[in-house]
Amino acid sequence: MFKTIIPLLIIMLVITMLSGCGGTADDIETADDITSTVLIPQRADMIGHMQLNRILADKDLEDLYDGLPKDPGDAETLDEAIDAAADETGIDPRDFDEVFFFADTSSSTGEYSYFGLIVKGTYDESDIINSVEITNEVNLSAFDYKGNEVYADIEKGAALAFLNEETLVVGTVNSVRDVIDIKIGDETPLTGDVIDKYTALGNVLVKAEASISSESMEDAVSQASDYLPIPIDLSALINVETAEMTVDKENKALSLGLKLCFTDNDSAKTVEELIVGMKDIIPLLDFPEEYTGEIPIPEQTQEILSKLLTVLPILDFSETGTGGIPLPEVSMVLLPELLSMLEVEVIEDCLTISLDTTFDEIEGLLSEEG
Repeated sequence: MFKTIIPLLIIMLVITMLSGCGGTADDIETADDITSTVLIPQRADMIGHMQLNRILADKDLEDLYDGLPKDPGDAETLDEAIDAAADETGIDPRDFDEVFFFADTSSSTGEYSYFGLIVKGTYDESDIINSVEITNEVNLSAFDYKGNEVYADIEKGAALAFLNEETLVVGTVNSVRDVIDIKIGDETPLTGDVIDKYTALGNVLVKAEASISSESMEDAVSQASDYLPIPIDLSALINVETAEMTVDKENKALSLGLKLCFTDNDSAKTVEELIVGMKDIIPLLDFPEEYTGEIPIPEQTQEILSKLLTVLPILDFSETGTGGIPLPEVSMVLLPELLSMLEVEVIEDCLTISLDTTFDEIEGLLSEEG
């Protein structure tokens, strides 16, 4: 169910401590997220933002990708990989500047699910529609909603609409309608703690803020426990109330932060002890031979993620099987070293997990393993 996606991502970060790679380009202006956050519906209890233009234009990220070992048939350079994605989908990721995502994490799948993306960039409307139809093998139905053309896959409950020449929204039909209602002034945008804390995260490559129900965390803990190579008690994570994540890069310095606030101090300290113990244990673990090098994703969650990514077709989820986000073998090579760099701290009821490294350090670790 979609209500477990954000909690599952939190748990996976706690379990695996995988760092995202982002970047910045000196000649690209920083993204202004004011114009799109005012379109986030009141129903959302999670909001996030990715500065895609900065990531794709970063020279350090490009050099890191170019230097990674490749399998036969893999793109040799990052530009070639992006070109291949553009050829396959008909959409060039470099046309997108930034992506906002929002959801009601307490909602389930079906008619009650609620999530969306607001994408800013320069693109051709017909190219987007054709790509969505070809990639997902659907014929979108067009209908008018308060003077705005909406294109929808009614059977799957997904829709997209172009808000102006540089902004589109895609997600569940009800979330797209809500964004349009805010745009024309019929509804007010999100206010309160979630949006205030999100804004306070500042101008970083990737950021997300969420308020999470205990039911969602219970479901996520149950699902995550099934995939652990050894039994680990994750029950303290059920008491997470809010979560925030940031990924940023300044020059060659890369930083990842995760802040979890719990119902009580004891739960925060329990998870802190769990992470400290994992830093010692994981380097000693032998993953089973059948380990695929993927973050496992339940089948229902795959379906939702596939919808979210219809305009940014980066991941390919099979229609059957457990599926997952593929991780390069080098990720598993780096994992013990990255774990050793983790800093964890509990202040009152909140646990902060941070990782600070540099691209030079990562490249050095890769060269040692290579």
